Amino acid sequence: FWPLLLATPLLVGGSLLASKLGRALAQDPSVLRVQKAAQAARKRLRGAEALLEEQKKGGEDPAPFYAEVSRALAGYLQDKQGVSAAGLVREELSRTLLEKGQTKITVEKLIALLDECDRARFSPGAGTTTAQEAVLQRADAVLGALDSPRPASVRKEAP
Repeated sequence: FWPLLLATPLLVGGSLLASKLGRALAQDPSVLRVQKAAQAARKRLRGAEALLEEQKKGGEDPAPFYAEVSRALAGYLQDKQGVSAAGLVREELSRTLLEKGQTKITVEKLIALLDECDRARFSPGAGTTTAQEAVLQRADAVLGALDSPRPASVRKEAP
């Protein structure tokens, strides 16, 4: 009697666990990538923040910081929006994001931030730690704006 009584909750718990595991394994990887895009981008921004802290302690080159911020934004665009920022010129990127329903202001801020990261990565001696902190804050704000739901009047529905 006692083994049967103990086995019942274990069987129920095991079946629930197996069901949850089955759903997790059956989920489409592209859907999972879209769901975790903002989390991955924020993780990259934390990496950029760590690079900034290293630079404050005596690091010389700000280029890795700006590269990481740029990768965070480009990775988010690729995962969440399905837009490869690396293969597009800024005008095409802007047009594509506007077609996907992003606001003009958000797209302009994103383009300006990507341009600033490129400029700072490839110009010698660019970027004070204060400027880098401002870039980090703006990148976080742009990611938030890109990730926030837009009103139906702004969104364009796919045919």
